Amino acid sequence: MSVWLWTFVVTKALPSMFTSMGYGVYIFFASALICASVYAFFFIPETKGLRIDQMDHLFGATRLENDALVAKGEEVYPQTKEDEVRAEVV
Repeated sequence: MSVWLWTFVVTKALPSMFTSMGYGVYIFFASALICASVYAFFFIPETKGLRIDQMDHLFGATRLENDALVAKGEEVYPQTKEDEVRAEVV
């Protein structure tokens, strides 16, 4: 949904931006891209080579027996023997 929303906003805003800013529009979007790249490099952890369960642990989620994700910090107790083994591995 958010991709559609921002695509619509950029599509509607771009013609007026070109008339008022000229080539400054390219500088505006280039600077936004550079800022996003710096943010991604420093604040988004690397997930290359990690399994899905390791990524869940990295981003602070644990799986319940019905595969619903729960935020880290809430009390989650293993329900089955398989969940106990999975909790020991992580």
